[in-house]
Order: sequence, then C-alpha cells, then structure tokens
Amino acid sequence: MNINKAPATRSFATRSLAAAAALIAAASLTACSNDSDSSDGAANAANSAPVFTTAPGAEEAADQNTASTTPTVADAAGSTDPTGNNTGKPASSGSDAPTGSSTSRDASTGTICVGGEDITITKDNAFPIIAGECGVVTVTASNVEGSIANAREVHLSGADNSITGEHWTDLTLDGDNNILNVDEFEHIVINGGRNIVLATTITRYEVHGDVNVVNWSDGAQAPVADTGRLNTYTR
Repeated sequence: MNINKAPATRSFATRSLAAAAALIAAASLTACSNDSDSSDGAANAANSAPVFTTAPGAEEAADQNTASTTPTVADAAGSTDPTGNNTGKPASSGSDAPTGSSTSRDASTGTICVGGEDITITKDNAFPIIAGECGVVTVTASNVEGSIANAREVHLSGADNSITGEHWTDLTLDGDNNILNVDEFEHIVINGGRNIVLATTITRYEVHGDVNVVNWSDGAQAPVADTGRLNTYTR
C-alpha cells in the first residue's frame, strides 16, 4: 500500500484545511450559477446525500421485547415475583443499582491506579500523572497535559489535550485537536478530527474523522477502515 509521508504534520493539516476550503468555495460558486434550477439542484443533492439506516428489524425487535416483558405486581407489603406472589422481601426502589462511570474517581491531579480501577479526568488545564494499571480511563477535560501509563481502555472526548503513555489496549478518540504519544496500542478508533496519534506499535486501527495524522512503526500496515477525509498515515 502507498502511504504518504508527512514530515510536517502541522503544515499538512494547514494545506489540507485550505484544500477543503477551496472545494467548498468552488461548490458554492457552482450553486450560485444555477439559481434558475435551484429546485432541481436541491432534489439532486438530496438524492446524492449519504443515507444512514439502523439495522433491519431493529424497531420491530424493540417493540417485541417491550411487548414480551412480563409485568410484575408489587404493594407496600413487599416485593413480588412475576406471578404476583409476595416474596416477603422489601420492595426495592432501584437506588442501589450501580451507576457505571459514576463510581470512577476523578484523577485530574494524578494518581496510581490499583487493581485495574476505573478513573476519570474531568478538570480542564490539569497536569495529571497516572501510574499503575488502570481499567477504563475517561477523559472529558480539555487542555490537559500529562501521562497515563497503562490502561485497558481510554475514552477521550476532550479537546486540545497532550497525553503520553506506555500501553493502552483500546483507545476511542472522539475529541478534536489532541496529540497522543503512546508506545503501544492494540486497537484505536478515531472519530474526531485534527488529531495526531504517535506510536511505536499499533495492532489495529480505524479512522472515521477528518484531517487526522497517525504515525507508527510496527504492527498494522494500514487502517482497517477510513471513512473520513484528508487523513495521513505514516509507517
């Protein structure tokens, strides 16, 4: 596969954005020159627009699942089983149910993960140093400069972050304008735009955002999917 070298990622992104702007300007001039056929143009644009659909039968399956749910009967005396028989146990309000990410502690000031625990980074302009073995690391903050040594999963939705690391098993990158420099990734999904990902090894990755740069030296030969535009891959 022919993979273009990108010796200067900043200049590449600038040229790419300029090219995109030129295409948009050209499309606008063409649209203006065809005002008399605006109605036909609109119809053609609608026909050429990409169409996204849910999986066949998804709504029907949801309706069937809802209809097949067995109702239960409960009163103040206690909870009941699906047949309506009182179990003698106090009725539960549901407040004891786990709330997922709400149990993760905030590590915006840095921490040492213990036993694969889940953590979050929520404070903008933080400088966290995260050591140890982390589970799921959720980064919603922006303008963060720090490191996450090891993580089973990293979900990054913030912007303008610069983070280093050693081994991240899975990365989901939804934010924009981030720079990640990690020794090893096993799987990456890039949904955001204008991100730079640097690594020694990337086993598998896919890109769905625009104007991203991925630079690595071992592992995958190319992304398994690229549905974005103006992305650059250097190996």
